[in-house]
Amino acid sequence: MKILYVTNGDDKYGAASSLKELIQLEMGMDNIEIEVLNTEHNGLNKWCDERKIKNYSFKYYESLYSKQVPWFKYAPKYVVKMCLYYVSLKSIDL
Repeated sequence: MKILYVTNGDDKYGAASSLKELIQLEMGMDNIEIEVLNTEHNGLNKWCDERKIKNYSFKYYESLYSKQVPWFKYAPKYVVKMCLYYVSLKSIDL
């Protein structure tokens, strides 16, 4: 069985520490293949590398738009963010 964990934090805080404990518990079980997806390459990825766990880092951008604002006010910002997103995808080595 494959398990993919998706996280957005470094290993400094509680959520990532809990994730590491959960991964260690599951590493001892048979037929479990673990992979970790993180928002940036940081300490959690290094920790996974030391334990030979497949891990990936993928940068993404969050965006929120209010429905109260007319479309022509937020459309240019949306186009700029979309362009930045695609430029960042080309710089990622997967």
